[in-house]
Amino acid sequence: MSEKELIQKLSELCKKPGYIHALALYTLKSFFILYEEKLRKSDIAKANSRDNLIRNEQNLLLLLLGNHVDETQLTLEEITTYIEETRVILNEIHQSINNNIFKNVFQNKEKIKDERGFFQEPEVWREAIFYGAESAYYFQYKELIYLKFINDNDWFKKNKGFNISEGLAIIETIHNLLDLKRSIGILNSDKNLRTVENFSFTVDELIKLNSTLDFKIVEGFIQAFLRPKDDANEISKIDDFNILTATPIIGLEQEVYFIAHMYSLYESFYESPFYWMNADKKYCSIANKNRGDFTENIAESFLLRVFGRHNVYKNINIYDGKDKLSEIDVLVVFSNYAIILQAKSKKLTLLSKQGNEISLQKDFKLAIQDSYDQALICSKSITNSNYKLIDASGNEIHINKDIKEIFPVCIVAEHYPSLSIQAHQFIKYEKDENIHEPLITDIFFFDVLTELLNSPLYFLSYLDRRGAYFKKLIVQQELSALGYHLSQNLYVDKEFDLMHIEEDFTHGIDVAMAVRRLGVAGLNTPIGILTKLKGTQIYKIIENILELDNYYAIKLGFYLLKLSEIYVKQIDELIVLNVKNTFNTGQEHDLTFKFDEEAIVGLTIHTNNLAIDEARDKISTHSKLRKYKEKSNLWFGLVIQPNQNKEPIIKELLVLSDNWIHDELLEDFQVVLSDKYNYDLSRKVKISKKIGRNEKCPCGSGNKYKKCCLVQSLPTSL
Repeated sequence: MSEKELIQKLSELCKKPGYIHALALYTLKSFFILYEEKLRKSDIAKANSRDNLIRNEQNLLLLLLGNHVDETQLTLEEITTYIEETRVILNEIHQSINNNIFKNVFQNKEKIKDERGFFQEPEVWREAIFYGAESAYYFQYKELIYLKFINDNDWFKKNKGFNISEGLAIIETIHNLLDLKRSIGILNSDKNLRTVENFSFTVDELIKLNSTLDFKIVEGFIQAFLRPKDDANEISKIDDFNILTATPIIGLEQEVYFIAHMYSLYESFYESPFYWMNADKKYCSIANKNRGDFTENIAESFLLRVFGRHNVYKNINIYDGKDKLSEIDVLVVFSNYAIILQAKSKKLTLLSKQGNEISLQKDFKLAIQDSYDQALICSKSITNSNYKLIDASGNEIHINKDIKEIFPVCIVAEHYPSLSIQAHQFIKYEKDENIHEPLITDIFFFDVLTELLNSPLYFLSYLDRRGAYFKKLIVQQELSALGYHLSQNLYVDKEFDLMHIEEDFTHGIDVAMAVRRLGVAGLNTPIGILTKLKGTQIYKIIENILELDNYYAIKLGFYLLKLSEIYVKQIDELIVLNVKNTFNTGQEHDLTFKFDEEAIVGLTIHTNNLAIDEARDKISTHSKLRKYKEKSNLWFGLVIQPNQNKEPIIKELLVLSDNWIHDELLEDFQVVLSDKYNYDLSRKVKISKKIGRNEKCPCGSGNKYKKCCLVQSLPTSL
């Protein structure tokens, strides 16, 4: 059967007597998570079963239900039969789209050869957009609605009869009332199923629960989101316009209202006012400015969590003399790193949602490409000492112009379905030794990212890692990539061209965000890189780097965070062993690690009880020699000393970042370092061996090394 025929078949099912009871029970099964004591990833996984509804399918069923809802009571057996029939037809619709993809793409030899050919097929985009994941958690909509529309408060009161605070109070009361009803159970006192009741409310019930509400204001709010009675529901495709996305409340008999999913009401409150105010020609320009201001303000507030007030700037204009070159919405400068964020408030149009590639590219250009192009201009200009940076008040700001790495970030303030896939396919970007690949996302993901990675090191490390795999990762949503990173430490082997990450990896984040924002019991941090490193020596090194405003120290943090769990454990054991031996015997020990075979970056660690000046000289000399021997442009040295409890204490961090050049003096002395025991992370963990200060000098003089060539030939500046 065709998609149109299947929709007609589904429409006939939805109009059967009492179908609303089946829809209500199916909704309970699909969208409500049951858990004991603590919320776990496994609980989220059950709710995300492929047999459950997704919200777009739920809205489709609600649309086909029609305006005149039949509430005939059904038996549990009849309801179960309806649910199963619904599931089968919905699966057939999905399969029909996949069949079209197979027919139009995989049976076309020319298209299958070319990635572009695959994404030129409308059915590919239709499937990705309709069946893709939600952008936001409902509580994010709840938190952001006030901030988004507070400057439009007077317009709301005048034109809709309620202000933002009143609207939020009403929606929260509806939410609380329905939660209370569902907590009673699914059977009423007569042992009949309570299905529709669990999703229904009256104005009187709301006011009884919250006496601060005004009857007239509540009615005004409901009318704003109430499905029109004269709405036609004839559609031929699943992605035809669905009025339920804008008006999710359905009127039943006797002034009873039905809302199948509170998420839909929160989302509509967040998105629908755009259309209301845009229709007001006298006000639309003000509304659009307020939307733009909101996007910039919220992006700034998220970055402040990570970098603090001193490092974050908003609305920065770049001037060449009197000529304005460009504008940065939000700028972060931390050490020698910069983040240039450009924000837009653009939506995906209906034609794009239906898979029209021309429309998709047009929308993408307005929402993302233009934003990125502006970020690129700013990225190329910000380091120019001849250009001035002027804030919104007309004051010049002075930043470190020696920016070594720049991360462009483009965000949208709206739900933008399949944005990650579109970015992977459509974005035209530039990359050089200073400018990274862009992060392209929405403010909802950016909220989560800055919540969970709220230190400069972890945040910048993720931007670095995600950018490096920009063209290798295929994800429906950025939350999947972050979830994979937090649990597995994001890495894509060089031999692979593409890696697809399933949405299952978001479950740990789902739990953590529910714990943090809703106060439910559970793990507030996903198990993985944020938890498994704790207590290790590598973590202690990272802790010393976390807040350092030093480019190369942060770079060391990047390399340490890339280590696998196995390597961390092995290195940890070696450091602990050396510290223990130093504490017990007083002897010095050292380790040398090579992080990157291609870039040749490494770390030498000394464990001793020396005075800090002597320890500093020794680590400097050893690291200089090792750096030279490896022909490296970047080498780190670390001094660790045991305290009274035999615990390692970091005393000194050394960075050698000068470019490698041939040096006859160092050429003679680097021979004292053995090749055999050089530690390479791509191979095995070993202890490096070097010439001790009290051993005989290799020059053959017979004197101790510390009193011969080490002192005579190597200046302390090494």
